[in-house]
Amino acid sequence: METAEKKINLKTVAMISKNNIASFLLSLLTVISLTGCSDDSTDNENQNSTGDYWPTSVDNNWVYTQDTDEISIKIIGTEDVNGSKYYGFNQLDIFGNATGDAVHNGQPFSIKKNKGDYYIKVGEKNTNVGGVTTKITEYEFLFFKDYLDVNQTWTGTYNYIKSNKASFLPIQLTEGTYTGEILEKGISLTVNGTVFKDVIKFRFTQSIDDVTLNVWPAWDYSSDYWIAKNVGIIKFSSNAYSGKISEHKSHIVK
Repeated sequence: METAEKKINLKTVAMISKNNIASFLLSLLTVISLTGCSDDSTDNENQNSTGDYWPTSVDNNWVYTQDTDEISIKIIGTEDVNGSKYYGFNQLDIFGNATGDAVHNGQPFSIKKNKGDYYIKVGEKNTNVGGVTTKITEYEFLFFKDYLDVNQTWTGTYNYIKSNKASFLPIQLTEGTYTGEILEKGISLTVNGTVFKDVIKFRFTQSIDDVTLNVWPAWDYSSDYWIAKNVGIIKFSSNAYSGKISEHKSHIVK
């Protein structure tokens, strides 16, 4: 998390001259290592959790259906970062097709819980296509707060850099702005014949802006989630899939 003094003015990136871009990138990466995520919510009191809405143990597994397709999401390991434990997923295809496009770039996902706050960390990604190596830096955002009341919200920003070892490709700085809102709480929901109690419905909206090139409008994504106590996410829909819905088929949690 970052303080107001540490925030960077992302709009200045486009004005950096080519002669100074290398030294600027080094400085920027140093700053981002300290400031990859900020939570600007007015409801940001970190309170005690109202229950475990996303159980995190290695080998926990959730299977979802979408039309004739199935998605399997499994926790495959843990990692300690600065005293916090993160649980890594094999994949986390819960953001619509944005997972592989502008929002999350197909990077590895993990989750951290702090009382009633649930953070998603998107890990660093390195690729080599046609001999050109590309690096996308990691970032983190606050995905869910289980203790807020209906209509309460949280907001924040994250940013990441895409750099290429090719002089003709630009160094891209991208900023994501997000808002979460509790829509319903303490409800029951039947999904594929199974009745789930103590369900929270929330909406998570993201706006993704390439502030370096600034040649196209920001991408906007909005998804609704239903998450059940002691189970996890049981249903979600995203405007990135034209409103298609993914629903719980089975789960194994410890």
